Amino acid sequence: MTLGSFEMEMIGKYVKDSKGLIVELRRWERPLVAEDMYHDAVVFHWGRLFRFLSIEDITFGPSRGWKRKEGVFDAKFDAAGWITGKSIPIEFEIRSSGFRDHVKKGQAKGGENVLILCWKDDWHDRPKGLDVLALEWFWR
Repeated sequence: MTLGSFEMEMIGKYVKDSKGLIVELRRWERPLVAEDMYHDAVVFHWGRLFRFLSIEDITFGPSRGWKRKEGVFDAKFDAAGWITGKSIPIEFEIRSSGFRDHVKKGQAKGGENVLILCWKDDWHDRPKGLDVLALEWFWR
């Protein structure tokens, strides 16, 4: 799989140590496969790779979830991350297109700065402003 310009831009923006991340993935007991991916597995695997990301800190869970009300969003996300002291909502999905359901339900609107951490990036016509990091990019 050859990575395109979008993938390379996202890796450059959110991964501080791509070589270390790839070395870590190769140490894992067995390869990640699509059949193993479910929401909690995506969260778990990204948690294992957190130290390689540019995210300085992260807060998880609905009880401590991050709520943003600026007239555009009134949504609760899986997590909030901080990059250079600035917060960004983070959503974990098996496939990036899973976030589309949040948009359809009115929980979020496209065009906002949200980071989707997922297994597979399959939402190619997503609104601008939705950033994606997919585990499969590093696995192949």
